[in-house]
Amino acid sequence: MSQAELSQVDGVAIALRGDGNEAVVRAWLRTHSANTRKAYAADLSQFLGFVGQAPLGAVTLEDLQDYADHLRVTYPHPQGGDSLSRSARRKLAAVKSLLGFAQQCGAIRFNVGAALKLRRGPQTITARLLSEEQVFSLFAAAASARDEALLRLLYATGARVGEVSRLTWGDVVALADGRAVVSVYSPKTDTSHAVTISADLLSRLEALAPDARRDAPLLTSRRGNALSPRRIREIVTAIADRAGVDLPVSPHWFRHSHATHARNRGADMATISKTLGHSSLDTTLQMYTHLAGDQSSGDFLPV
Repeated sequence: MSQAELSQVDGVAIALRGDGNEAVVRAWLRTHSANTRKAYAADLSQFLGFVGQAPLGAVTLEDLQDYADHLRVTYPHPQGGDSLSRSARRKLAAVKSLLGFAQQCGAIRFNVGAALKLRRGPQTITARLLSEEQVFSLFAAAASARDEALLRLLYATGARVGEVSRLTWGDVVALADGRAVVSVYSPKTDTSHAVTISADLLSRLEALAPDARRDAPLLTSRRGNALSPRRIREIVTAIADRAGVDLPVSPHWFRHSHATHARNRGADMATISKTLGHSSLDTTLQMYTHLAGDQSSGDFLPV
């Protein structure tokens, strides 16, 4: 396969030697969506340049480990340390995916990528928070009005990705002051709870579907179907990349950020618990201990 042929597939020219792996690379790229294919092609090109265009069967675990060390320096984790940044993990994940695919196809005998572990940074709730500035930078980086409305809905309601995916226009009731009440159903607890959204957000949603039926999804794909949880995650990931937020942002980050920012702005814990649909206030207090207040027992010591 020539570079020109590969460019027609993904828009990125990858220099490959005639080592018999060209068809495998092409087939692997075609297993991904257009946007992912282009990003993975660029990632693969970077890796092949690092290993000197070595055939896939000649890539060793040491090559991958050296490349991981290179990425740690080139794309450092925001919190420092040896953890891999989001960009570094994506680039290594592309290589691991290709090597696994090549082994399945019989193009290589051993998949050395299976031995390389992608270490994440801290995964505590406080490590999965966005600042208010970051939240609004993500809004601004949305590629469409629908995607921006999706992010605003995730943030405003604090709902889980599956809960947002299930919302229909029948779950939305407009109020006299322009706001709306959204009934959020949680299969986790088999209960529904009411969340208010602003008049601005309601207007954004209505502009996307001015004549929607009550049973129509609140947010839809291009084909008119409800956005699946997987698609919502892909949208959030793409927007974070576009905004330059080098963190493993997922839809759940908006839930944690909602609770934290609301508390910082004066919301009481009982209101936050009700909005998030927790079964009890204790659940909220256990999960969000960092929101319990700015006083600690150390304040009572004579030091």
